[in-house]
Amino acid sequence: MTGTPMRIPKPTPQVIIRRERRAALAATRRAVRMAVWRREAGRCRACHGRQRLHVHHLRFRSRGGKWTTTNCVVLCRDCHQDVHARILIITGVDADVRDGLQFERRRWW
Repeated sequence: MTGTPMRIPKPTPQVIIRRERRAALAATRRAVRMAVWRREAGRCRACHGRQRLHVHHLRFRSRGGKWTTTNCVVLCRDCHQDVHARILIITGVDADVRDGLQFERRRWW
């Protein structure tokens, strides 16, 4: 065996790959959050209030929901709590369409 030795590529450490993925996901979250905020004009989609606003995922992230503008909507704190308490029911598929979602408030007592 003569000639030049074979070069073995140096592996990239897993820590750097994870850090890059985390940074890319954070950038995506920021971009989606800002796009949804602009789309809703800083108002709650259910009650049109302007105080204590949150970005809510229509399909929860724990159930496979993605960070996309079609899956996110801006809700005030009270409406957001009502959604998770199953008092405010959101039906529809596409949040990007103005009439794409319907909001139904149930009585809880």
